[in-house]
Amino acid sequence: MLKKYKKLKWTVRNQLDFLNLADYITVHAQFTTRYGESKTVPLEINDLKPHEESVINFAPLLKENDLHFDALSDIKLFYYAKQDRGLLKAETYLGHDQVVYQRQAVNKVAAKAGMITGQTSLKICDNIAAIKIKDWEYHFDTEKASLNFVSHHNIPLLTAPTQITIWRAPTDNDMYVSQKWKKMGYSDSSIRRYGFTINEEEDKVALIFDLALYSVHVPRILNIRLSWEIYSDGHIDVSMKAARNLRMPSLPRIGMVWSLPKECEAVRYYGNGPFSSYSDKNLASYLGWFNTTVDDNFRPHIRPQEDGSHNNTTLLNLYSKHQAVGFISDEPFSFNVKHYSDQQMTTTAHHDELVKEPYTFVHIDAAQSGIGTNSCGPKLPKRYQINQESYELNYRVDFNELK
Repeated sequence: MLKKYKKLKWTVRNQLDFLNLADYITVHAQFTTRYGESKTVPLEINDLKPHEESVINFAPLLKENDLHFDALSDIKLFYYAKQDRGLLKAETYLGHDQVVYQRQAVNKVAAKAGMITGQTSLKICDNIAAIKIKDWEYHFDTEKASLNFVSHHNIPLLTAPTQITIWRAPTDNDMYVSQKWKKMGYSDSSIRRYGFTINEEEDKVALIFDLALYSVHVPRILNIRLSWEIYSDGHIDVSMKAARNLRMPSLPRIGMVWSLPKECEAVRYYGNGPFSSYSDKNLASYLGWFNTTVDDNFRPHIRPQEDGSHNNTTLLNLYSKHQAVGFISDEPFSFNVKHYSDQQMTTTAHHDELVKEPYTFVHIDAAQSGIGTNSCGPKLPKRYQINQESYELNYRVDFNELK
């Protein structure tokens, strides 16, 4: 396994107690550029006895494959069983190591569409702000600060409200800390609005909300400033700044959940995968492009609980036959997709009792608590808790019709 590295020189260590690494594994090196091009080549492992170290210099391999360090995004080593051994068959995948030198250039955003002056209309009635920009229409709840509806050319693209969320369906490991979370009202918190402005500028309409997240009989949990900026090409920039009440316990998560149509089933993302990845549980995953589905991303447990999140993500696309929705950010976020709300998963005792809901729930989180809480061991280390004073989440949402 990788012990340390300095640019293209990696120091690897044989962690096995009795076997020479050269007799046990075959290795493939994959070089990926920041533009997504990849080359995979076999890597010869010389004699490496148990617990010994060796230095791999990738510079000659880069030169042989006409690759340049400045254009390199990452190097991955994939390990496979060299021969049949016990229950392991030859070529069984054993694991990987990865060094990311720079993220891939996936966030190229086209210049924002032109001016909107004279092309907008705004109506506010019964706490709903209806905004039209060219062929786009948006409905916002001015009390809850949620986006409730989006349509383009009168075709609905979003029909259920967004929500600010701090709750997750407790894991088995959360059996003790979740009782504290429930006592503090994290499972049934609600939004209170203290301020609201709407501004029409030359190229966008901006809605800015000052909010607090509360629950009954406990102090306020968060102070939040949430802004929505709508542009003439239909995309939305979302910015959420949250200040935590430091007297309250650490949070399960902090982010937003979107209820997209259930037909948004196909998923493609650039982040940690292919397995679920959390702040304290990510060694099995690596940074890259992955394709999956909402159904395949959901892992059933005997008792329904949080699973399937992918942190270190900067681009997430969901597709149906007629629609594509993209979430893009310059700063990594964590996401999860499933057909079950956290509310249903929290109150359902067994997996076979879950009922698919008519939505694809998309969680976009600034942070989520680590998984290794203390059901049978020490408490979650503070570095994996959501205990900072403030958090920020900024991302862009694109709605597109597929023809």
